[in-house]
Amino acid sequence: CMLFEYTEVLCKLSELLRLHDSTQVSYNALREAEDMLQCKECRRDESTEGAKVLLLLSEARQRWADENHPCHEALREGLLKRLSKPPAQAVEMSIDRVRFTQQNHSKRFLHGPHEGQRIEWLTGQLLSGKIPFSDPSMVLNVVYYHGAYRSLNNRHLTAIVQYAHAVETQNRVPKKCYVRVWPLLRGLLMDDGSNQEIIRKFLRANDSASDGTSIDCKRRIGRSTQVSQDVQIHVSNLDRTVQEPQLMEHLLKAGAEPLRVSIARRSSGRSKGESNCYGWVTFKDAECAEEFLQMPIPPLEGRELKLRLDNVSAIKQLNPGPG
Repeated sequence: CMLFEYTEVLCKLSELLRLHDSTQVSYNALREAEDMLQCKECRRDESTEGAKVLLLLSEARQRWADENHPCHEALREGLLKRLSKPPAQAVEMSIDRVRFTQQNHSKRFLHGPHEGQRIEWLTGQLLSGKIPFSDPSMVLNVVYYHGAYRSLNNRHLTAIVQYAHAVETQNRVPKKCYVRVWPLLRGLLMDDGSNQEIIRKFLRANDSASDGTSIDCKRRIGRSTQVSQDVQIHVSNLDRTVQEPQLMEHLLKAGAEPLRVSIARRSSGRSKGESNCYGWVTFKDAECAEEFLQMPIPPLEGRELKLRLDNVSAIKQLNPGPG
């Protein structure tokens, strides 16, 4: 779609305009940049998000003869913004606005401050507030491409999405995440310590088959599990006074990593002290559920929790057949 050639022409034009060069050479570079993108989605990106460079190019072309018109300075500033790395200060963004780039991911963090930890561990840390979204380790590096913000930190985004699902299950509004929006530009290196070229990282990662709306978890060679393919554990003997946030916090403190919890209330003729309720604890996959069943979960409100696999699908996942 000529996106990378387009940014190279923008670099050339920016340098010419920085020198206040209003010659035919600058005008030709402006026209070349304005006409280069043939991809409708890329043209829309460059007209509606970020510096909106295509709009600036169009106005500057129309007013090229009027050297003192403010549109020319606006173009210089817009090009500088379009061709520079983002500010160090991240900005807030609704979680549902950010998409994945990868088709699948590993279940543990391979490097960085959370190296070796499972994604569900980070989800639990976000739910308990032990790691705030403002923590530098939680900032997502994203690019804007074909109408959407796309994350280059897919495991972190997975934990954030799981957090949002858990919060929404409790009828609460999830917090916003923090992002830095990087321009797709050759030669621009990320400043997260990896020194990876932003374009190379994006091209290597961008293999999503769902346009970034979902992601799979690598289980083993030839097998994968959807993020949404969760497993439920039935929990009973809950005291009727226990609420879902209290149950979630209790399980997190015990070392479990649930995605969400839900509680159903029984209507019975028993007295308050004798009545109980039941619910479900949802996990990312069968392995997490199996680990949970082996954990020594402390009593809650003086009651021992009774746990069991909830349904046939969970049993099948824990005991997969051949192939």
